[in-house]
Amino acid sequence: MYLQEFKIHLIGGHVLKAAEEIAIPAEHRLLNRFKKAKPEDIVSVGSEETSQAYIPVRNILYISTGDVIRWWNTATYMPSRQTTPIPVSCWAVW
Repeated sequence: MYLQEFKIHLIGGHVLKAAEEIAIPAEHRLLNRFKKAKPEDIVSVGSEETSQAYIPVRNILYISTGDVIRWWNTATYMPSRQTTPIPVSCWAVW
């Protein structure tokens, strides 16, 4: 299984890192949801198994894509430069 990494750049200089499964249908993918969102909408990133981030669309400057990485274990995802595994389902936020 493969994950697409993203960086969500926020007003004020903060950057959230996220990843989603490549196999997610297009209408549920982060970039599609962001493009279709109105300025007053809130985008959620996360899953029931991991932490959730609720981000007002008006606070997002832009979203950049990163690497496509292999998810080598169905229970654990370890981003580069991180030593603690993070359990994920279809999203990871760190």
